[in-house]
Amino acid sequence: MNGYKKANKPVTTEIVYEFIQRSNKGVTKRTLTQKTGYSNKKIEKVVTQLKKQGKVKSFLQGVYTKA
Repeated sequence: MNGYKKANKPVTTEIVYEFIQRSNKGVTKRTLTQKTGYSNKKIEKVVTQLKKQGKVKSFLQGVYTKA
């Protein structure tokens, strides 16, 4: 290791989860890609992780809300 600490940069999962939490009516995959700048594939992976953790649920197809 080089002795340098990693910057306190929010993890992708945390960023996506924050957007979902702030949304009252749910947030679409399209909105997440626009707001975060992440690819559609990356959003899908993150949302799948959050679903497995029980933090997020699908409200409608492609619309996610906090669990």
